[in-house]
Amino acid sequence: MKKLLSSIFSLAALLFADAVTAGDSIDTSAVTQLIELKKASPLLSAQLLEEQLLANDAGGLAMLRGRFQNAANLQRFYASLNNKDWAALNQCAAQLKALKPEFDSIKAKLTELTGVSLNDVKAFGVIGFGNTAATASPTAIVMGLEMICASGENPAKTALLLENYLAHELVHVLQYRLTKRTDFRFNLLEISLLEGSADYFADILLGDEYTLDDARSEYGENEGSALLESFEPAMLSYDYAPWLYTPLESMPTDMGYWIGFKLADAYVKNGGTFIELLALDNAKKIYDRANL
Repeated sequence: MKKLLSSIFSLAALLFADAVTAGDSIDTSAVTQLIELKKASPLLSAQLLEEQLLANDAGGLAMLRGRFQNAANLQRFYASLNNKDWAALNQCAAQLKALKPEFDSIKAKLTELTGVSLNDVKAFGVIGFGNTAATASPTAIVMGLEMICASGENPAKTALLLENYLAHELVHVLQYRLTKRTDFRFNLLEISLLEGSADYFADILLGDEYTLDDARSEYGENEGSALLESFEPAMLSYDYAPWLYTPLESMPTDMGYWIGFKLADAYVKNGGTFIELLALDNAKKIYDRANL
């Protein structure tokens, strides 16, 4: 499943654009500002967060507003973090910032694959609400560092994990830019293809270094036929369980991603184009052409 097309590239070398320095494609200013606020006012009141952080957001927290709703909720989450957590998050932000060359390279490679420019896309590192690792819009990626760096991995593994999320989320930016949809209510097949395609392209970009799908891949390769047989009768429904967002003991979470990956891979091998896959105008057509 790895190293699909990892050697085909040459090294090809703003939502919030006014808030960042020109050419600065990774912005962690929200973390810096928050840590400075905490030094000055350790209790970080909801009012302080609203007036000094959220009202002048230049780092992506605005994109997560629906996930934490209000400053009071954010304050409660921040109060749960200890000094060791804050130090780790500060280090994590620095590691994300240092990935600018890798991030810009991934953007260039995706542009080479698809012909769609991603030069204007920014990545924002934030300390969110503990419920979102990463999300994307047509112009930006937001990385919830409190989720991505919570595992306490060593710095090298943390940097790789951050790069994994950058690659996956950049594919979602492409999907936003290429879709003609106005209705973003997806059935199980559609959302599995959206997420599985993001894994598929990230796998192309990073090869063996893309590890977000390792557990799903191992399980899927062992149980593939049974999984596909179980998925098909449910794929046009809007009930995602047990395929997505449902923790289970019987199989890894989000095996719909693996189904989508396999469909994306087979679709391209059977003559489908990258652009058609990313635009996802007709998921059933992609499923039929994949012919798993």
